[in-house]
Amino acid sequence: LDDLGFSWDPIREKWNEQYRDLQDFFNLNGHTKIRASTGKLGVWITLQRQRFAKGHISEREKLLLEQFPDWSWDRAMDSWKAKYQDIQQLLAANSDLSVRSLNSQSSQKWLTKQRAKKTKLTNEQQKSLESLRGFSWDPHDHTWNSSFDKLKRYLKHNGSYPTLSYVSDDGFRLGSWLNRARAQKHLSSERKQLLQS
Repeated sequence: LDDLGFSWDPIREKWNEQYRDLQDFFNLNGHTKIRASTGKLGVWITLQRQRFAKGHISEREKLLLEQFPDWSWDRAMDSWKAKYQDIQQLLAANSDLSVRSLNSQSSQKWLTKQRAKKTKLTNEQQKSLESLRGFSWDPHDHTWNSSFDKLKRYLKHNGSYPTLSYVSDDGFRLGSWLNRARAQKHLSSERKQLLQS
């Protein structure tokens, strides 16, 4: 049977064939980032990740795939971590920056998406985001709290409320903000109390 090309383990042989195709692709392109929509090899890679997630991949297959330097069992999580680390590095490079003051539009868009899908994030991802300087699940709350902190500092330093035209050294129109805050119809009782204290 061997002389006739009979396969004693056709599943393993097919796996090895696909693996060789992946090796060829890697040698030619320098990566294993192939989408399932690009063809048979992409579908096979997706299948390997699914098998891994379910615990249905052999140790041999796992080790062979992990020999590729860019191999990932969870591309989405790797992408998330990379973007998070980019933002972390931006904040670390400048202690005056916070999440709210990042000039990177792509970072702001990414953070907005994370807020929108909070319930789908892992606890670890949520805690990581919360550890970023200035991060808030509700950026409007953050803005209000930041403005209120400026008001408290002003009151402590001056002993009275700012005039309507007062502008702080950083260009913030604190007097105008206070006037708008007091006039808000839907201001929570907690915030009303803070403004009156």
